[in-house]
Amino acid sequence: MNSVHFSRLGLAACGIVFGLMTNPSAARADTDLIFCNKTGSKIQIAVAYVNAKTNKWIMSAWHSRNPGECKSHGNVKTGLFYYYGEKVGANFHWPAKAYVDKSFCVPKQGVREMANSACGQGERNLGFQGKVATAGKYTFSFN
Repeated sequence: MNSVHFSRLGLAACGIVFGLMTNPSAARADTDLIFCNKTGSKIQIAVAYVNAKTNKWIMSAWHSRNPGECKSHGNVKTGLFYYYGEKVGANFHWPAKAYVDKSFCVPKQGVREMANSACGQGERNLGFQGKVATAGKYTFSFN
């Protein structure tokens, strides 16, 4: 290889690094997490995920989906997330006990960073199942 080839490689590498520095989202892969309700009842969803911007675990509850509705939860870091859903006014939830991977404390409403501590006042300890979301759009349906 000659010095001209090395110079071109160096310039290309600098361009990539500069591009990542000026556009941080290019350095990470985000997922548009979409939840669909394929049931005949209204459902409420809680989701635990890694925030794409802060890289911290977040618990977000409760998000309504009407029967047949699909709606974005927003951008999350591509990879592992956990979900819990329940039918409004019925004693039915996802996942079933046999498919619970982890239990998390879920607030009455809102979004918060997750902590490794006991549930706070008014929080519910619920069983979640983990899924791995791919980059781009990832749709999860409650059936």
